[in-house]
Formats: sequence, structure tokens, C-alpha cells
Amino acid sequence: MLILLVLKIKILVSMILSKIYCNYIKIAYGQKIYDLYLSEKFRPLKLLRFEVHVTDHCNLNCAGCFHFSNISPVSFLDIKQFQNDCEQLSKLTGGKCDRIHLMGGEPLLNPSLNENQKVIRNFNSYHRVNTCIQLRNGKLYPCVPVAYIDIFNLYFNKKLIVSKRDFIDIYKVKSIEEIFRFLSRPIPFCRYCNIDATVRDIDWSITKKEISEWV
Repeated sequence: MLILLVLKIKILVSMILSKIYCNYIKIAYGQKIYDLYLSEKFRPLKLLRFEVHVTDHCNLNCAGCFHFSNISPVSFLDIKQFQNDCEQLSKLTGGKCDRIHLMGGEPLLNPSLNENQKVIRNFNSYHRVNTCIQLRNGKLYPCVPVAYIDIFNLYFNKKLIVSKRDFIDIYKVKSIEEIFRFLSRPIPFCRYCNIDATVRDIDWSITKKEISEWV
């Protein structure tokens, strides 16, 4: 009962305290007072950090790839779109960003990788090739699966729905705080994820491209 209450409070607090940068709160339960630590996922950000796919596909074919790169068709980042997105985010953040990860897929498959790296030099940030937040086509998503579930849907002929409440359009917000508030909250797409059933630290293997690798 207490565990269930704590989980509910974590979600509610993340929404209520979206403008307060703290890692824990105090709650009273019965005669005791507990320090409730918010997981990093539900703590409002102080600086933006995100990943972007410079390529969706990959040559390694890892089983159960979280980015669906082993079932993705050949696809490269639109550098013009990426440049526009970064310019917009730079305006919102004042050019300050915690970290930017150029991801994939296999980034080195993109012949324009050097050009993509030049784009993000406008940010005062740490960046590297290879945070869960995804930038894709002018939208920020709080996790990898929701950002690229279209690849999964196309390959397996599924219809997992991404709603307008599952992402935030960087061209429609008025401030970076609006983005931070969105990223600190659960989204409707969370209903598809069974965290308790997630298997971690599996042995590496070549994908058989079977749906059982993900569900």
C-alpha cells in the first residue's frame, strides 16, 4: 500500500513542482516523515540534453535494439531540418545545453557526419558521437521508443499510437521552461511499456528480427 502511494505521489509531485529544481521532497505518512527522492526521469531539467539519430539504420544487427536500428530501412538525418531545429533550440536555451549525443543506428554510416557535428558547435555543450530525450523533425520526445516507434510499426505491421501529448513541438513553445515541464512528466505512450518485465544485461546476439526481441 505504501509503495503504491509513493509511486502515485512521485508522478503528481513531478507535475506540481515542475518549476522547482530539487531532488527530493518530504511527505508525511501516518506518524512518520519520509524523504521521497524523485528519480532523474521526473526531475525537471536545469539544462537541456538530447540525442539525435544521424542515421536510423545500422550494420551491427544487434538483437532487441532499443532504437529499432536493426529493422530500419536506410535513412539519414536531414541536415537542413537538423540545422533549423538546433537554431530554434539555441534561441530557447540561449545557446546553453548540457549534452548532445549524435546517435543511430551507426553514426559513421552517415557520409555527412562531419557536417552534423558542425551544426551543434553553436551550442555551449558537451557533445559526442554515440540521455533518453530524442530530437526528431522539430519535436522532442522523452524516450527512444516513442520517437522511433514508426519503424517498429512499419516492420511488424503494428499500430502503436503516438499522440500529440507524447512529444513537444520546439517551434510552438514560448520558453525552455515549457519544454522542461513537458519532459519531467509521464506521457500517454508509457502505457505500452512494461518496465517490470524488461530484461536487462542480456548476452549480445545477432537479431532474428522477431517481435519477441521487443515484446
